[in-house]
Amino acid sequence: MGMSSGNGEEVREDREEGGEASDEGGVETKEVREGPGVEEAAAERLRELEQELARLREELVSEKEERMRLMGSVERLLRHLIGVAETVERVAGLYSLSDDSNARSLSEGLRLISSSIEKVLREEGVEVIGGVGERFDPVVHEAVGFVESEQQEEGTVVSVLERGFAFRGKVLRPAKVVVAKKAPREGGVKGAD
Repeated sequence: MGMSSGNGEEVREDREEGGEASDEGGVETKEVREGPGVEEAAAERLRELEQELARLREELVSEKEERMRLMGSVERLLRHLIGVAETVERVAGLYSLSDDSNARSLSEGLRLISSSIEKVLREEGVEVIGGVGERFDPVVHEAVGFVESEQQEEGTVVSVLERGFAFRGKVLRPAKVVVAKKAPREGGVKGAD
């Protein structure tokens, strides 16, 4: 294609092989060149991409490890808060037994603190697990005792001595429970089924 340069000379625009061309959308494209330099450039670009991929993998692993450390810290903090709330509740229970009106008032104040902590824990996703009537599950329950029962099915939780808690599906602390077991048969021979 020819153009005038303004002084009467014609300027030619020739595109060399591998030069830039513009398609109708205005997007610049490059034609593929062939030759020894192209293979070296492609190999260099491949090395750069492999290095970038390795860097991204290391970054991802580092971020995952940091997230795991942070989650462990959050879980420890939640366990401590649960313990604090329960201790405050126990102390409130002791003060409530007093005949002194100041002690009873203190008990009410401590119970408010304990319930406030528990409310915050619930709002943040902590849930109570391991209630009475549930089937014993060693992931959720810690059996601290057994009681013979004809009313309860064997392996059923009959009482909770200490509540269990979970956060985002992970058990923070199993519930300490008493579990029902079958009462021995009366009149039977010991060891016979």
